[in-house]
Amino acid sequence: MATTSAAAEMMANLPPTYVADLLAAMEECARYDPPNLAVARDCADLSIGGAGSRGLNELFTTYGFQRASHQHVETIRSAFDEHSQAGKSYYGGPTCFLVSLREPAGRLESSFHSRVGSPERLLDHPVLLNMSITPSIDSVTRIALNPQHPAHALQRSMAAAGREVGFDLRVQFAARARPVVNYLLMDKRDSSSIVNCSKERITVRFLCMSTMRAQFAAFAAEHNVTATTEVTSDDAYAARHGHSDLPSFMRYGAAMRRHINEQLYAPDWALVEHFCGRASPPAPPAPPPPCWLPQSPGA
Repeated sequence: MATTSAAAEMMANLPPTYVADLLAAMEECARYDPPNLAVARDCADLSIGGAGSRGLNELFTTYGFQRASHQHVETIRSAFDEHSQAGKSYYGGPTCFLVSLREPAGRLESSFHSRVGSPERLLDHPVLLNMSITPSIDSVTRIALNPQHPAHALQRSMAAAGREVGFDLRVQFAARARPVVNYLLMDKRDSSSIVNCSKERITVRFLCMSTMRAQFAAFAAEHNVTATTEVTSDDAYAARHGHSDLPSFMRYGAAMRRHINEQLYAPDWALVEHFCGRASPPAPPAPPPPCWLPQSPGA
């Protein structure tokens, strides 16, 4: 499968020990205890798109944490640039970062649902219909990852002719396609520049999306901070904000899910498995597609 994405580019030249080195560094970050840490004042959230960032932002507000962000652009490096000199933390800058984790394929599904909206927009996509491609998230992902796919040229020509082209099939899934590990770098151009927490005198704590609210409560309690309003349980939050009613063609199939997790986003998947185990599993199987779904060959 041809791939062109931020994740694929990052994976291309990683050394064999990269994942092991990443996990060792993040274990050290989780253990490090910055001096004079006051979590409500000193903790910032790295807003990981598609991994419960909105819920994490709400928890910051609920517990009175002062550094909430929901911009999908904040990194450890940019926080240092904003609050530090020569990359060294000083009083007033964040010394604690909370990072939400989710299965990579689940992140991309969330982004896809946000971009596409209703299943009907996918089923009625003019480029897919013109090429007799079965509408599915798998098909769209294959197109987005392969710049040589003929659907790219067709969409350009249809747009140039002023025809309706639907959502852009050529766009990878924006901020949610960005690997989590990129947020943990000191130099965004160097995938080996994983933050050294003891050197920078910071801590990084990972929260698993499916248990985030319970983990946040435990972290806050560990530092004698309590919620200012009632906190919704993880199960209740998932029931309110989940996508359990989506048809199967809006969910990744098993082969694409493995490709995303184990090949495109292998370091991110390693973080999820290491810190969450199976706390961020793939969505349960959805019901079969409706009988009116076109059955022509896939992309």
